[in-house]
Amino acid sequence: MSLVLDINSYFNNTPVLEWSYHGFLNALKPYFISDLNSIENLNSIMRKRYLACLKNFLDVKEKQGLQNGHNEEHYEFVTLLLRQKEPETQKIWKIVELERNLENEFENKKIIVKRKSQIDGLELVHVSRQQQNLELVDELNSEIRKKLRFNVESIGIGARSSNDENSHRDDRPRTPTHQIYSTTTNQDIIDRLLKEKQRAKST
Repeated sequence: MSLVLDINSYFNNTPVLEWSYHGFLNALKPYFISDLNSIENLNSIMRKRYLACLKNFLDVKEKQGLQNGHNEEHYEFVTLLLRQKEPETQKIWKIVELERNLENEFENKKIIVKRKSQIDGLELVHVSRQQQNLELVDELNSEIRKKLRFNVESIGIGARSSNDENSHRDDRPRTPTHQIYSTTTNQDIIDRLLKEKQRAKST
């Protein structure tokens, strides 16, 4: 926003007979709200600029000549404005002050909201990292449980296979002890009979 452009816009776009200090200030109000000067300083600065513009208008008209009645009417009106005492402007500046306060309050709220958003964002990142860490821990625990289960099952299978082998060995048919003894005794008898036959043949 350019103050000089806004001032020129007011005087160029407003009919001369409608010029006034109140109208001048109202047209520049948006500039006052964002300006850093105090209300007292602004009023002094704006009053000097307003009067300077009026004097410049009269100088231009004097150079152009006042032959036609239209220029003369404007010249006389602006001359009266220039001689006029400064009108009451307290209400205008009160409105400016109120709007300044509202603007500052709004900006402060925006800063608070922005900071809160940043804090919330950091908290979300923190929570997300915690969640990722928990997920990693769960994955590690799951892998460990799988390995332990596999090892236990492997040991169980080995034990069962050993027991099965032993049970297979035990399941093989065995000759009872009394049968072994009787078989040995019968063989002795047969051996004796053979020996006796051989002796009989030799005699």
